[in-house]
Amino acid sequence: MKKLVALTGAAGTFLPLAAHAADSDAAAGGFLIVILIALYFIPTMIAMGRSKAQGQAGVFFVNLCLGWSVIGWFVAFIWACSGETNADVAKRDRQHKELLQIVAAKK
Repeated sequence: MKKLVALTGAAGTFLPLAAHAADSDAAAGGFLIVILIALYFIPTMIAMGRSKAQGQAGVFFVNLCLGWSVIGWFVAFIWACSGETNADVAKRDRQHKELLQIVAAKK
């Protein structure tokens, strides 16, 4: 009878440790999934971070639908890294306005 109590007591002490380990594994698994999703959507994050003038939605949809293939991910990545940003477009427009003012002043 004493052995049964001792085994129950020992199992009782190890059970919370096992539950804690399972929680730790679940948290690590959840963290890994978040990291993998972030890595998957790097092209979209780059396009948004660069404030691309055109194609942010296109980069997102190519990344979402074709990112699982390595080629689709690289297409989205290259698209996100290329092209003009909103700052580039604003600078070009400002330069065009200045040029038009100079031409108009000479007439």
